[in-house]
Amino acid sequence: MDSYRTFVRTFLMLTVLPVWAIIAMNAYVDPLWYRGGNKFSGLNPSYQERIAKLNLFLKSAGSYDCIIFGGSTMATLNATLIKGHRCFNFSFAMGNIREFTLYAKYIKALGLSPSLIIVAVDRFAFTKQAVSTSDVLEEVVELKAPPSMVETYLSLNMLKFSWDRITLPMKGDRYYYDKDFKGVMSVATPFKPTQSIIDLWPNDPRELFPVSAENLEYVKELRSVFKSAEFVGVAPYRSAWVSAKMKLSGVLEPTLRLIYQSGKVFDRFYDFTAPSEVSMLTDDTYDGFHYGMKTKIHEIEEINGDSRNNALHVHEETFEEYDSEYNRRVDAFIRRYNITRASVRCVIRCE
Repeated sequence: MDSYRTFVRTFLMLTVLPVWAIIAMNAYVDPLWYRGGNKFSGLNPSYQERIAKLNLFLKSAGSYDCIIFGGSTMATLNATLIKGHRCFNFSFAMGNIREFTLYAKYIKALGLSPSLIIVAVDRFAFTKQAVSTSDVLEEVVELKAPPSMVETYLSLNMLKFSWDRITLPMKGDRYYYDKDFKGVMSVATPFKPTQSIIDLWPNDPRELFPVSAENLEYVKELRSVFKSAEFVGVAPYRSAWVSAKMKLSGVLEPTLRLIYQSGKVFDRFYDFTAPSEVSMLTDDTYDGFHYGMKTKIHEIEEINGDSRNNALHVHEETFEEYDSEYNRRVDAFIRRYNITRASVRCVIRCE
C-alpha cells in the first residue's frame, strides 16, 4: 500500500502538477483575455486579437448596443468615448469587409441587435487581397463558442509566449492594450516619410493598391445584417505624404471612386484620408497609417457630431464635390512641400 501511495504521489508530481502549472502561468498572463487580461503588468499584447476580442466580448455581449469593425488602424480608437452608446471595438490586424460580415452574423446569431455599427474602410478595403477570409476563426464561421480556457492554455507554445510577456513586455509590439483593453500606440520612432516610404511601398504602388469593385458588394452585405442599425463609416487618418504619393503614382483616383460609392451605403461616412493639418503631423504614427489616441480623438469627435474640422462628409456630397475638395487638398500639400513625380519614383526605387 505504501508503495502504491508513493507511486500515486510521484505520478501526480510528474504529470498533473506540471499540467496545472502551465495552465496557471498562462492564465496569469492571460494573453487571450479569458480572465480579464494580464495580471502581471496590466499590459495586454496585440496577440491573436480575433480570439482574444471574441472572448472578451462574450463575457458581457448583451450589454453592448454598438459594434466597431476595423483593421489595426482602428485598434487605438477608444470605444468608450462614443456618446450615447456602449461600444465594443472588434478591430484587429488585417481585418476586412468580408470578415466583418461574418462577425456581424455571429453577433446576430447570439440574438443581439446593436443600434449603431461603425465600420473602418481603410487603405486595404478595396484591394483585391481584402476579400480573403483565410484568417476568420472557425468558431465564427460555424457559429459556436470558442475553446475553453483550459483547452487553450494547456500549451507549451502559449507558455513560452506568456513567459516572454513577463521578461520582455511589449517588445516589438506596434500597439498593445491597457488593463481596460483600450488600444495604445507604441511609437518608438516617429514616422519619417522620405525614409519610411520604401518600407510602405517596396515595389510599384500600383501593385499594392489594385482596387477591386467587387468589394463594394461586401460593404452592402455587411449593411444588410443589421438593417435597423445606424451605419457609420470611417476612412481613418493616413499621412498626407501617403495621399500625395498615391496621387503622383496614379493610384488615388480609382480608390476615391470606390470610397465614395462605399460611403453612399452608409448613413454617415467620414473620410479623414484627405490631407489636413492633423495628417501632416508625424509624431503620433510609426508608418503613416496607424495613429495613437492623440489623432484618433478627432475621428471620435466627428462621429459624435462635436467637430467638423478635418473629415470630408461623403454622405453629404456629390462625387464631383468630394473629388474636387480631396484633390484640392492633395495639390496644395504637394505644392507646400514641393513633392514631384521624380522624388516619388526615387523614394520607391532609389533609396
